Amino acid sequence: MDTTKELVIKEKPYFMWAVALVCFANSVWFGTILLEDPKSWWRLVLTLNFFILSVVYAWIGKMETLTLLLEPELYCSVAEKRLFCISSYNKFLISDVSTIKLKEAGKSSRCFYLVIYLCDGRCFSVFKSGVKERVLRKQIVIRQFIDQFQASSKYLEED
Repeated sequence: MDTTKELVIKEKPYFMWAVALVCFANSVWFGTILLEDPKSWWRLVLTLNFFILSVVYAWIGKMETLTLLLEPELYCSVAEKRLFCISSYNKFLISDVSTIKLKEAGKSSRCFYLVIYLCDGRCFSVFKSGVKERVLRKQIVIRQFIDQFQASSKYLEED
């Protein structure tokens, strides 16, 4: 039996960061061209549009981290970062996890995500993706880790 004490799953939005970087590079390029000919108003519009798009794509690219600890008295966490600043941080005990479900959102463009339900009524949605198998793999890994915790806590109760 695997005796891993900690499970950390990170989701980094490399594609969104790349798109944001390309938009920012375009805004810099149009900005330098604008310096050469300041009378062309359309270059200013393009510069501002690409800059705003780069900020929007960087904001959309949310980095998620799920940390599960096998120790019953230590807190697990779900952290979300946008633009490298923590926008959401939630703590819970692994013994409080009641179930983990795969949910689907959207009609024309499907998005799959995991919802972690706790015994006290709270829930967290994590790891949104358009690829169902990718989210299912994470769900299986998390469930196996929680089953390992439940098996070890039953073993400790029997002693």
